[in-house]
Amino acid sequence: MEQIRRIRAAETDGRAQNVRYIQKLLTDLHEVITENASILQEAMRSDSYSYSYPAETEVEFYLAVDCVKKLYEAIDFEHEMKQEYSVAHGIDASERRTAAGTVYIVPANHTRFYSVISPLSAAIAAGNCVIVELPNSLLKLPALLRSLLIRALDHDTVAVLDDKPKASDLPEDCIKVYAQGLESSTPSRTQMLSSPQSRAIAIVDRHADIDLTAERIVRARAGFGGRSPYAPDIVLVNEFKVKDFLDAAVVKFTKHLSAPVATMNGYHKPRGGGGEEPLSKDERSEPGTTVVVTGDHGTIVSVSDR
Repeated sequence: MEQIRRIRAAETDGRAQNVRYIQKLLTDLHEVITENASILQEAMRSDSYSYSYPAETEVEFYLAVDCVKKLYEAIDFEHEMKQEYSVAHGIDASERRTAAGTVYIVPANHTRFYSVISPLSAAIAAGNCVIVELPNSLLKLPALLRSLLIRALDHDTVAVLDDKPKASDLPEDCIKVYAQGLESSTPSRTQMLSSPQSRAIAIVDRHADIDLTAERIVRARAGFGGRSPYAPDIVLVNEFKVKDFLDAAVVKFTKHLSAPVATMNGYHKPRGGGGEEPLSKDERSEPGTTVVVTGDHGTIVSVSDR
């Protein structure tokens, strides 16, 4: 594959490790996504039922742009130059770090825009060549992102593929980022796996601000259509604070229920990651389990004995 051959050639000559080159790539990436902010956000909204409110699209976009910005601002050019020429000046380069070489990214389905931009910008900032997999589909965002990234970034160090490459085509020590996870739960040394189907747990200790904590947990559970892999499935509460927390959670939960159905976008539906319900219908009727509040948009269940 010609795109990967160019990437391997650039990795060999270390082209992506030059600090000025890194700054240029991050600048180009920042410019292309900010200049096309409106059409990107429209594509995000068009593709997904995972947004409870319109503002969540803006939040995802902002966080992705902010990630690029902070990585650029973290570059200390003077320090990098001293490091690069330290040996030439007879100084040990004890702090020198080299990039992995090439990073292969398979983004998650949830918040796909952030899932592409965040690891892409981090890999660039670390001095790597990058390969991003964005397969052809009926969705608008992957095709739009592919077009913008190919147009804005150097083809020699950043490749955006519309199909999965053969394992033999990738460099041997290529770091593979699988944001959607893999069937195998044991990653190799060159794999970084997320686990979107795992249950997320929130812990509330006795010193927590109960009102604020309940607000954040309910918002996290209700936001993004209730489909976020990071939405709390189970909340572990200090036994002395259980009643206070449940009272506050019911108030916050009821507040979210009052939002118009059209903007809620069905957040009670099962998560896109396919995770199971935290408690089955049979488990909810067992001794030690109390249904505190329930409705079309979800249920709060207190479990004192499992």
